[in-house]
Amino acid sequence: MSRILIQDENRSVLLEKVISAQTTSERLRGLLGRSSLPEKTGMLIRPCRSIHMWFMHFAIDAAFLDKNLCVLKIARNLRP
Repeated sequence: MSRILIQDENRSVLLEKVISAQTTSERLRGLLGRSSLPEKTGMLIRPCRSIHMWFMHFAIDAAFLDKNLCVLKIARNLRP
């Protein structure tokens, strides 16, 4: 888990920690088996062209990024 600070346009802290999922096995597992994520923690799945919510136990907000990690779209409250 990396320490990182991600803020929105109002400088409110959105994320302080990021879990990296870059290997095939890390990407396949993703958030499966977790009941939640700690406050202000996210997961960066790279490379990734899509996500699913099968077998998830909690809703998430998903930010879709370009290759430079700039936000293209945010999908809020994606439910299992």
